[in-house]
Amino acid sequence: MRKIFSRIFDHERELENSIRNSNVRVIWLLVAIIWVMFGTYAYNELLNRRTVVTEVLFLFITILIIWKNKGLIKTFFYNPFKRVGAPYSISNVLWMYPFSVLLISVIFLAIPQILGWTSSDPQNIEQISMTTGEYITNLLTLPLLVFEEESLNVLIVIAIARLICVRMKRGWSLLAVLLAACLFGFLHVSAWGWESAISRMFIHIPFIYSIIYFRTAWISMLAHFYQNALTYTSIIYPDFPTLFVGYGLLACLLIVVYRKWRKKVNT
Repeated sequence: MRKIFSRIFDHERELENSIRNSNVRVIWLLVAIIWVMFGTYAYNELLNRRTVVTEVLFLFITILIIWKNKGLIKTFFYNPFKRVGAPYSISNVLWMYPFSVLLISVIFLAIPQILGWTSSDPQNIEQISMTTGEYITNLLTLPLLVFEEESLNVLIVIAIARLICVRMKRGWSLLAVLLAACLFGFLHVSAWGWESAISRMFIHIPFIYSIIYFRTAWISMLAHFYQNALTYTSIIYPDFPTLFVGYGLLACLLIVVYRKWRKKVNT
């Protein structure tokens, strides 16, 4: 445990200068928070009455907030293949890291269930039905929705980290992640209720921490995409999550074996 925290604190020192130099405007942090709370509620209230106009309006306002803060978050959207997980950046960025974050999030999701704070299905996924057309539409629109949501997460966690790191020498990244995750969960109370909000808080702790740890939003976005796509698919094919985890672990094993073989051949 001491080694884990030591590594976290070492990582904080590497990241501290860039966080301290971030140009955080509190007004935009408040705007992002209010919009996530109101926008999520409105988006779900209009779930059965959406039109092209309401969809475009929702996306436009979200993208406007992101664009106004591009200077703060742009470094987290640079090409990840040039600096994350080298020398195996492609397999790490596209699969190993996002899949690992997703598995860790499942462990975190079990915590409130074990403590009795939430049920095993707080969002009533098992009672949701979906046609093939709805499934395809959800998958096609998912990348843009995930990009927007994770961009707001970047804005919120970096703004919180900037406000905290000037007052704390150690542990500010962990506190920033916990506060951002709590805020993320709380903002969904109005749309899905407390149980779902608590689940979202716990499941997003690894997602948000990956933004800080890897200094990129792409790992979190891919993990978020895999999670939502997995949820959609499980509605149509309930056994898919088990197959996904099994074949996902097999893919990780094959990647590790290939790397060891390649390293042995090169030496």
